[in-house]
Amino acid sequence: MTDAPQQAPLHGIPEGDRLSRLLVESSFDVFAIFDLEGRPLYVSPSVYHLRGYTAEEAMRQTQEERLTPRSREVARQALAEGLAVERAGQTPPNSFRRLELEQPCKDGSTVWVESTFTWIRDETRRPVGILSVTRDISARRRAEADLAESQLQLREAQKLEAVGRLAGGIAHEFNNLMTIILGRAQWLLSLHPDDETLRPQLQMIERAGQRAAHLTAQLVAFCRRQSFAPRRLDLSGVVRDAVPALRRLLPRGIELITRLAERLPPVEADRMQLEHVLRQLTLNARDAMPAGGRLTIETAEVARAGAHSVLLSVVDTGVGMDDEVRGRAFEPFFTTKEVGDGTGLGLAMVYGSVLQHGGRIELDSLPGVGATVRMLLPAAGADPADADRLPQGLPTVPPTILIVEDHRATADRLASALRGQGYTLLTSPSAEEALAVAAAHRGPIDLLVTGVMLAGLNGGELAARLQRDRPGLRTLFVVEDVVEPDPRLVLRAPERWLVHRTFSPESLLEKVAHALAGRDAPAR
Repeated sequence: MTDAPQQAPLHGIPEGDRLSRLLVESSFDVFAIFDLEGRPLYVSPSVYHLRGYTAEEAMRQTQEERLTPRSREVARQALAEGLAVERAGQTPPNSFRRLELEQPCKDGSTVWVESTFTWIRDETRRPVGILSVTRDISARRRAEADLAESQLQLREAQKLEAVGRLAGGIAHEFNNLMTIILGRAQWLLSLHPDDETLRPQLQMIERAGQRAAHLTAQLVAFCRRQSFAPRRLDLSGVVRDAVPALRRLLPRGIELITRLAERLPPVEADRMQLEHVLRQLTLNARDAMPAGGRLTIETAEVARAGAHSVLLSVVDTGVGMDDEVRGRAFEPFFTTKEVGDGTGLGLAMVYGSVLQHGGRIELDSLPGVGATVRMLLPAAGADPADADRLPQGLPTVPPTILIVEDHRATADRLASALRGQGYTLLTSPSAEEALAVAAAHRGPIDLLVTGVMLAGLNGGELAARLQRDRPGLRTLFVVEDVVEPDPRLVLRAPERWLVHRTFSPESLLEKVAHALAGRDAPAR
């Protein structure tokens, strides 16, 4: 804007002392006088700084030019109500009306103002005009809008958190059922390996059980209670390594583009979860572009308020979402796909995984334009090099394993999977009995396989008690897919030293081998 024009004379205001005149014409607020028809009789020069019009230009404007249509109707209604009260003789002395209005500016923008209106009265106390004092409240309106948006996001987060707790409880009970179903199916398969009639039926049960276990894992990912093994990762490197697999998920009509920043700060993240997030977002994008399109995956460093984050964005040119669908996109079991084509857990899993990593996720989408998912993960601070390596083999002496599990079906499955593998097995249904069994056993105990939540002592306390007398003892925790109430017992343990309750015999044997050959185990 150019310099403000010279101030206009105080038309319509009786000449008073020079101090009052100076106050009116020097104020940042806009003073104006209108007749009872809403026509301006005086406008102070500060209108130029508010709306870009000189006082003379503002004096020539009609009400239609001074207010946006909605605000014009608000002002007219307020004036009509005020006059009606005056005619009824019900107006108290020094009454005023405060309105929030939107006014157009000379450059085509609009500004929100707060205007206070009071009557100008003659000697008989009859209204003869209106005095208004107007100030810019655009910044306040923006702050209020930001606060309302934050409150809306908080309510959505609380709603999702509540659904997550419900999902976690369901998953816990579901796991117990799947333990029995998978265990019995695998047991029957081992009893009838050559029965061509029975074997396909048992394999069908096993496949259905494994699919149900995968569904449970997605539920758990949504409620953010699954165990995970974070390590320092280069996010661009994770994406680069995942690209070949992601391309195989896309038909020829969809182009995959990557824009990966070099020398990103590392993030503390679980590689498998990040790969799962990329896979799920790729599948969602594929389904949103049935006629083809473009999928773009980008990484970048973001600095906000002195904190550094790493941005992972996935952008598609698909059908997009309307406001209603976008508002529910992260809810579990919400899907726009046909019945049987989706579980509605894909984006819910992505949401839970990002939050578990301490990050934030944003979704922008418009119908016919496509969708953008932005994930901000906190950058990791300086840290010594990751020295984690795979174990180098099993001990030469046949190991002894103590199984402590108060869920009988799980205990039976553990013993059945380990029996015949060259291990010496000791079993106990409780922590107290396990202490007695360990005290009575004269030889070494190499591995404790225990549930986390046991009656009396929990699994972590049991391990600590046993390790006092047996410092070489290692522990493999049997955890729910939903981690149990004290995550300190398991979340800090190496991932290879955890086994989920819906384990397969192969995965259990692999985890036992890893635990027995742990790099930090003392020599026998």
